[in-house]
Amino acid sequence: MYLERAADPEVHRPEALHGAHDSLIALHDDTTQGAYLCSALEMARDLLASGAFADEEERAAWVEIEARDAGKSERAGIVCSTAPPKDAPPAPPTEDDADAVVEIPAKARAEGPAPLPSRGDPTSSGRPRGRVIAGASLLAAGAGLAGGMAASLVARRQADAAIVVLDGQATAEGRALSEAELAEARAADRKYQGLTIAAGVLGAVMIVSVLTGLALLAAPPKNTRHARLRVQPGTLVYSF
Repeated sequence: MYLERAADPEVHRPEALHGAHDSLIALHDDTTQGAYLCSALEMARDLLASGAFADEEERAAWVEIEARDAGKSERAGIVCSTAPPKDAPPAPPTEDDADAVVEIPAKARAEGPAPLPSRGDPTSSGRPRGRVIAGASLLAAGAGLAGGMAASLVARRQADAAIVVLDGQATAEGRALSEAELAEARAADRKYQGLTIAAGVLGAVMIVSVLTGLALLAAPPKNTRHARLRVQPGTLVYSF
């Protein structure tokens, strides 16, 4: 099915083959059969040879995919054929190369196509919606923590002012603090120390939350959405 979609002149070939490539890699990971990995590698090389890319960024993504497949086959000790001639279609399987045939069970079902996000969609840039939500939530949490830290600093200043008032009154009257005043001053001092620690902790957590949120929102977007084939027990699910 993915080869038929790739042959359609109205379908962008790299997008149509991206899901097929992922399916072959998933089949190799599940069965450890080298034929699947070699088919994925040959698919990437054939696409690079055809040069049917929308821009350099898309071509660079497939160059990275081809290099990753080649490295994976080398680490696994799998010897794949060299790059096919430019624009050469995949060769039909023979009896001697029966293992290289990718069989799609009859139970495979289509799950798409679903409409792609519009340009006005905040996630159409490629950033996952979950990442955007998480980043915004962390920034909101950071703002709340900043408010808590500010409140702690205000209360700490009030506790310090209470101690200053008690000491000033006793000094003006030329006497030592009474037991009640001393107990009040000690309570204010404990409050001062506790609020100092609380403000420091809230400030540190606020900084971490804000920096993490900004990092999530500023992270580079994913590549353009592609068709996918997901492997499930006994079936392949097409998603667009």
